[in-house]
Amino acid sequence: MPRKGMTDRVLGVALAALGLAAILGAAAIEVPFLGDPVGPKPFPIAAGAVLVACGLLIAARPGEPVEWPSAARLGAIAAATAALVLFAVGMRPLGFVLATAVTVAVAAAVFGARIVHAVMLGLGTGFALFWLFDRVLEIPLPLGLLAPLLR
Repeated sequence: MPRKGMTDRVLGVALAALGLAAILGAAAIEVPFLGDPVGPKPFPIAAGAVLVACGLLIAARPGEPVEWPSAARLGAIAAATAALVLFAVGMRPLGFVLATAVTVAVAAAVFGARIVHAVMLGLGTGFALFWLFDRVLEIPLPLGLLAPLLR
């Protein structure tokens, strides 16, 4: 049986740490040319402060105990989280199409799609979104490994 409020305490501390990281990251922003008198720092600092405050409040006033997900469900959550991190980190080297394809394929697999269908869905989504953003909306996206094919 889980201890009372342990889940809330873990979540609260994690949110507070995330907020602190946002504040520290925002404080390190250096902009050589300011087009705005306020600059880019206030919004992430404010968002980080709200996260810290909410996290500490959740940790200080825990609710009723909850059951943690099964190991299989935690694995699925970890896989989806890893796919999102890979999307962010791999966007430039892999390119938008491949980063999107991997992320969508993992998400589809987590939701129970067969691997072949998940890969097809990922590639289709990656190419369709690339076409929409790059060609129709004229928003340039990183080409990555598929640069010769997408030019």
